[in-house]
Parts: sequence; structure tokens; C-alpha cells
Amino acid sequence: MNILALDLGTMTGWACADGSGSVKFDARLAKMERLDRHRVMIRRFHDWLCDRLSESQAAVIIMEDSGAHGNAQTQGAMRGVALLVADMRELIIETVSPRTWQAWARQNSDWAKGDEADAIAIRDWWLAVRSPRLKAA
Repeated sequence: MNILALDLGTMTGWACADGSGSVKFDARLAKMERLDRHRVMIRRFHDWLCDRLSESQAAVIIMEDSGAHGNAQTQGAMRGVALLVADMRELIIETVSPRTWQAWARQNSDWAKGDEADAIAIRDWWLAVRSPRLKAA
């Protein structure tokens, strides 16, 4: 099962894994300098996400569910776009709190904080913890 893991923010880390264990990852900048540019940034994220999903043929999107902080408006809008795109494509979508995946990553990997590394750790958490439950259902 192909999955796309997202660490949302103005610098969005992403990791994509296919069923063979092959992994692609990177980070992309979604800079928002003024509120009137928010719409453009969200549209670019939508287009980027659709491209990643088409390229990876992901059946699952897993993303960090962050709480309130300075970037909450941007992340909330990006989360909304991801939810809408997943619904329209009939994909499985899950969110995970930073505390949950970070605690798992500290115990089960050599994770070092960073946008790309965060996305890889989110993906690894989902494969280890949630994927077996999905397969059992």
C-alpha cells in the first residue's frame, strides 16, 4: 500500500513509500508573506498535493495534527485541503499528534528533527502502528 506522509507548515516535509519499501522524501516551501497571498499559497499546495498523489498512487495520507501556534492558520488551511482532496479521491487519511509520533520515533529510530526527517518518522510510525490494524480490519 502506497502512503504519503506530510509534516505540514510553511516548509512542508513529505515522504512517500510504496509497497516495495522504496522511499522518496523532500521538503517544499509554501511561503506566505501577506494574508492576501494566502489563497495563492493554498492553491499551490493543492496542486502540489494532487501531483504527489498522482505520481505516488498513494492510497493513504498521514499528516501531523499540530495544535495552536504561530503557524496554525497555514497548517489548518493545508490540513483542510488535504482532507478535501483525500475525500474526493476516496483515500484513507489520518492525523497523528506530534507527541505520539515523536515519542515513537525516539524509541524506535535514529530520528533527528527536520522537515524531511519528521515526514519519514510520521510514515514509519504509521507503518508500524496503524497499518497492521488497517490490514486486520
